[in-house]
Amino acid sequence: MVYLSGARNGRWTLEGIDWITGRSAFHYELGGARFNSFYSQPQIDDQGRVMVSALYGALRIQPA
Repeated sequence: MVYLSGARNGRWTLEGIDWITGRSAFHYELGGARFNSFYSQPQIDDQGRVMVSALYGALRIQPA
């Protein structure tokens, strides 16, 4: 799995791309302009939490 910042329909997203097939595995909508990552890429820690930089600071996404 490759994790990337992206955008869909004017909303910023966290994207998961299957490394083998190149297909989208999932996307998670972060929100509007304040979630603009300026295309910096997410970081994943050893607990599976995703850190995404955004216009107003860092955002941590905790897996369910």
